[in-house]
Amino acid sequence: MTFAAVITFLLFSSVSHAAETNATTYPSKPTLKGELIVNEIHLEWTRNYSGHFKRYHILRTNLDTLPTYPEQKPIFSTTDRNENTYSEVISLNEKMNYYYRVCSVNTDNKISCSNIIQVRPNRVITSYDFFDDVQRDSWYEPYIMQLFRRGITSNLQKHFNPTFNVTRSELARWIITTLIQRGGYVLENAPTHFCDVGRFHPDAVYINQAYALGIAEGEDNGACGANTTFYPNRPVSRAEAIKMILLAFDYSPDQNVIGDDTYKYQNTDLFLDVHQNYLASSYISRAKAEGIVTGYPDDTFRPENDVNHAEMAKILAATFRFDSETNKME
Repeated sequence: MTFAAVITFLLFSSVSHAAETNATTYPSKPTLKGELIVNEIHLEWTRNYSGHFKRYHILRTNLDTLPTYPEQKPIFSTTDRNENTYSEVISLNEKMNYYYRVCSVNTDNKISCSNIIQVRPNRVITSYDFFDDVQRDSWYEPYIMQLFRRGITSNLQKHFNPTFNVTRSELARWIITTLIQRGGYVLENAPTHFCDVGRFHPDAVYINQAYALGIAEGEDNGACGANTTFYPNRPVSRAEAIKMILLAFDYSPDQNVIGDDTYKYQNTDLFLDVHQNYLASSYISRAKAEGIVTGYPDDTFRPENDVNHAEMAKILAATFRFDSETNKME
């Protein structure tokens, strides 16, 4: 065997072994299909042929939250690998969507879940996929999953882009959508305020509403007359994101301030790089006290760093730990 042939054989062997190892770690992802016959939904999914198969779970929600496991208890489970269909009669009305998903579990209790089937009151069936760039067992996966099942992140995108910076436009959309999903808030069409956010901007309704609520500000650069510039594509710093979120959810700043975000004394519980005279120190301190942010392992917050999608998912998911009316921990 030639040297090149040996190298080719070794490379092929290592790739094959890696693929086999990964296959035994997680079951294959099932594909779910749905069909509505009269008022009965018929589901069918691809079988798991792995020798490590344990069971299938069928999940269902109807409160405009997308089904995730184990947040939702299965409506049906089976240990029969050959059973790959499920049917039930549903009650279609104007205010209710149904969401279905099948999850495959292996003997290591690793789970792979299918796409999501939505059944609308008008009998239209739509399939949604979870983001394909969210790493399994990553620190941010559970937070993105929480936002996904609540419809805060877009269900029509293939990518979540965890490491991408959050723009001011995205932050406004995520905050307003989170307010709606937490309950007690209805989206309104606020008038256009910023000269660089026209009425055809995809996030115009969220940006204008954020301004109307006093949580989004622009800059007066002299180029817009009476209006200001929002800079919708500009990245958001971690400090700016925290201040906007606390304003949106009616959290008061830290009480140890005397004005202009200046502390009466050095707060030893604050982050090492957020000092008493930092512009947004009172908001960052409150967010830390409420458990909305935890900072980095070296006890820094890095307030001027741009916040990325994964970090923002964790911050927004943390706000759901509070009652929407009293802002007290549940």
